Amino acid sequence: MKNCILPVIGFVLSATACQSLPPEIDQMDRAQIQSLSTNVVAAYNQDDLDQFVTVFTPDAIVMPPHEPAVNGHASIMKWKADHEPGLKLASVVEHMEGSGDTAYMRGRYCLFQLQEDGGYEVNPGKFLETLKLQADESWLVDVQIFNSDIDEDADWLDACPFAESWD
Repeated sequence: MKNCILPVIGFVLSATACQSLPPEIDQMDRAQIQSLSTNVVAAYNQDDLDQFVTVFTPDAIVMPPHEPAVNGHASIMKWKADHEPGLKLASVVEHMEGSGDTAYMRGRYCLFQLQEDGGYEVNPGKFLETLKLQADESWLVDVQIFNSDIDEDADWLDACPFAESWD
């Protein structure tokens, strides 16, 4: 029996060792994903919900803090309209990786809320997104999770730690 198992183990190990990994995302993919991030911020800041959801796959999942996940374009639009109308966003991508048809990026964001005196209060946080390569070679966000760096009941800050404004 031992004589039969060793050749099988050897075959399985050699077969799996010969499999190639999917190629890592290249500079063109990285540029496209960075552009996608820039476009979502612009659409967010204009409260353009139709444009905002175009960066998500049709069945995307968004996981906001302190709430259940939101699934699909219609639900994402409704959540944004109900929870964040008029807020402005600044973000920075800190890291991006991927291979094959899947990539992820993580970064920081600040939400800016206009005050009656014309100033802003700021809610800083972090995000993580997984992206999927589409048939047309574009990248779209498939899963997004984000959360604040301050307690839910805490006052917002006077300034963003990495951006002067949302411009």
